[in-house]
Amino acid sequence: MTLILNYTNDFHHLFYKKIYMNDYGLFPIVEIIQGPWYWVNIIYTYFLIGLGYIICSIVYMKSVSIIKKQILIVMIAYMFPFAFYFSGILFSYAIKV
Repeated sequence: MTLILNYTNDFHHLFYKKIYMNDYGLFPIVEIIQGPWYWVNIIYTYFLIGLGYIICSIVYMKSVSIIKKQILIVMIAYMFPFAFYFSGILFSYAIKV
């Protein structure tokens, strides 16, 4: 559904309300104003990621010690994309302020 809405965004603007070039600063950048389906997609995606982490935690508690080390490594690696994503958000807000 999200892929179809993204490809047909020019007709309904549910995924992105507006996309334009902002050449105000030193470098021109693309500014994107998100639409309502963008936020539905974000909430759904983070829900699934959180559910996956909960499932990994449950499996970690029920497994033997050899497997626990492997699951712990997966859970630590699972956190890296979140750390980079949230640091990017904080960095972008620091630049705007």
